[in-house]
Amino acid sequence: MRRRHLTIQTTSILCLLLFAAIGSPAGANSKYTQTFSKAGGSGAQVAQDTSANVVEPQPATSAPLPSGNAMPLSGAIGGAAPSQTNAGPASTFTLYEDFEQDWTSYWTLDDTSSTDGGEYLWGQRTCYVYQGKFAAFSVGGGAKGSSRGCSSNYPVNAHSTAVFGPIDLSSYVNGNLVYHLTGKSEYNGVTASCTSADDTVFVGIGTNPDITTHYGYISCGDFSDKQYVNTLDLSKVPLNIFGPQGVYLSMQFDSDGDSNRGFGFAVDYLSLVLTKPDPAPETKIYVPMSRKYTAPAVKGCPDNEPNSVKTQGSVITQFGVACKGTLPPGDASDFYAVDVSANRKLIVDLNNFGKNDYDVYLYNANSDTPIAQSALNPGLPEHLEFTSSSSQRLYIWVVARDPYISPYSYYLTVQR
Repeated sequence: MRRRHLTIQTTSILCLLLFAAIGSPAGANSKYTQTFSKAGGSGAQVAQDTSANVVEPQPATSAPLPSGNAMPLSGAIGGAAPSQTNAGPASTFTLYEDFEQDWTSYWTLDDTSSTDGGEYLWGQRTCYVYQGKFAAFSVGGGAKGSSRGCSSNYPVNAHSTAVFGPIDLSSYVNGNLVYHLTGKSEYNGVTASCTSADDTVFVGIGTNPDITTHYGYISCGDFSDKQYVNTLDLSKVPLNIFGPQGVYLSMQFDSDGDSNRGFGFAVDYLSLVLTKPDPAPETKIYVPMSRKYTAPAVKGCPDNEPNSVKTQGSVITQFGVACKGTLPPGDASDFYAVDVSANRKLIVDLNNFGKNDYDVYLYNANSDTPIAQSALNPGLPEHLEFTSSSSQRLYIWVVARDPYISPYSYYLTVQR
């Protein structure tokens, strides 16, 4: 399965479209326009709204990046709530992706175009970096994109996406999505919005992995003169961003079939700047040093081989937190056992396995037919729930569909 990217060319335009227009009017700019929008599908990702307010992008500064009360996005793998590692009672917390780590290993990347000439994914590149050594470069990764020069034209008919999540934001009440952008794509001079004749980049947020349901900024045109910064007020997004279901961050690039192109876009230092509720009066509790709590690291699952049949599965004893399991080449499945009480709900989440097609099934002791299962498309996190009518031992089967590649691992979370 492959997806397409969006890029910008000729004159500068950043289109931030929203089905419900937002922002303060800034007037049409001959170089770019910004509007807020819901992302589109596999073709041109433009939600037309000619009444949308025009919003000027802001030049980026070289101010120091957040430290202290902050955490890299990789710390939220497996759905962890950022507040769990928040160091103190401060009212704000920053969850950031600086693209300096191997971020392509824990974002889900896709290129769904069959007419762009090869595999073009978002890539970790040294092109047009805001700060540090790397940025996320549209159609700069994958089998074809990784050999593309920073200033070379992006391909026609591109459609490429990158998605990360879920992230638990239920302990926060508001915040902003902030990112830095520079680049160049086709722009046909329409100042109210990017159109289906333009090549575009989208950065946004949603409450499920489907990027077509996400809201954010669409950009098209020439942003190559400087680094720009975009700030999306999450209170303006018509979704339950701070609900219990978690959120997903997304980037998408699209180009059409004509020859009017540019070199694409670089996104750098993408962050969620989150606001907590007003804290209750602090109650100080003094604990002897020998009894101070240290948060445990992610433990390994009881992945004791052989465990290719359900009766060989080791019993899970750790609940509510992710454990890490492995499926090395030639060993494409793991069984685990879990004991449940009557009328209790068992919840199983499987994620962080890259672009591979991993599925999860649930069995009882008496049948080889699954009593619950989750078998979504490759790269999507799996989730199943089952309420047991009696106290019994159940069996969880994690299986990788061939062909599967690195990482040969997964995160498994069981709740009961």
